[in-house]
Amino acid sequence: MKFQWEENLVLGITQIDKEHMELVQQANKLFDALGDPDKSSKEILETLNFLAGYVVNHFNSEEKLQLKYGYPMFNQHKRIHEDFKKEVATLIHDIEINGLKTSQKLSINKMVIHWLKNHIGVEDRKVAEYIKSKQ
Repeated sequence: MKFQWEENLVLGITQIDKEHMELVQQANKLFDALGDPDKSSKEILETLNFLAGYVVNHFNSEEKLQLKYGYPMFNQHKRIHEDFKKEVATLIHDIEINGLKTSQKLSINKMVIHWLKNHIGVEDRKVAEYIKSKQ
């Protein structure tokens, strides 16, 4: 299952929108790898690690903007980022130790799609609306 970019996810902050679109492209590469029976756990893990690294860089960009504009919910938003990074790190560690189980493929897909829809569509939208009100 791939994630389709939807116009309602455009937040109106060019840098963040570009990063979100790239994040969706990278997530779709992960979904392609998860759906390919010829991909090994190692290849999927490499894709997941790349995506995790991209997420960290993206979160840093978002957090810098939040600090620049004095976003009042910064600590809560940062905590959400930290929780997601921990969840992904735990998943990667589990796959490194135990290999990728077939049952994990669907849960990874659902986790990432849920994150993209809810985090961008709800949490990041709050940040974007605040930042745009300060520009």
